[in-house]
Amino acid sequence: MLKEKAVADVLDQVRSNGIEGAFLIDREGLLLAKSTYDEGPDGSGDPSISAALISYTWDTFERQEVLEGLNELTIEFEKGTFVVKRIANMLLVLKASAEAPLGAVHQKKKALVDYLRTPLSVVSNLQIQSDIAG
Repeated sequence: MLKEKAVADVLDQVRSNGIEGAFLIDREGLLLAKSTYDEGPDGSGDPSISAALISYTWDTFERQEVLEGLNELTIEFEKGTFVVKRIANMLLVLKASAEAPLGAVHQKKKALVDYLRTPLSVVSNLQIQSDIAG
C-alpha cells in the first residue's frame, strides 16, 4: 500500500531553487501523492488538472508510438516546465518555474527516481498481483 504522506514528505524535499512542486500520478492521471505549487485564483496550478493532462499526453505519445520506449518527457510552457519520468507503472512529475535551471531540475528528478524506484516498484508489483488474484 502506498502511504501518501510518506511519499509527499519525500517529494517536498525537492521544492527549492525554482522547483515549485512535485507529484506522483498513476497512468490514468489519478493524483497519488503531492508536494505541490500554489493554486491560483483561477484554478491554475491545480495539480489534479495537471496530472490528468500529463497522463493524457503521455498515453497519447505511447499509443501513437511517437517515441518508442518513452521513459521521460519535458514539457516547457511560458510560465514553467514539467519534467515527467516513469517509475514502475506511475509517473513522477516535477513542476519548475521558467527561471529554474533545467539541469538542476533534472538532477533533483534523478535523485528522487533513485530514492523512489525500489519502493514504488514493490508497490506496483503488489498491486498487479492483487488485480490478477481479484
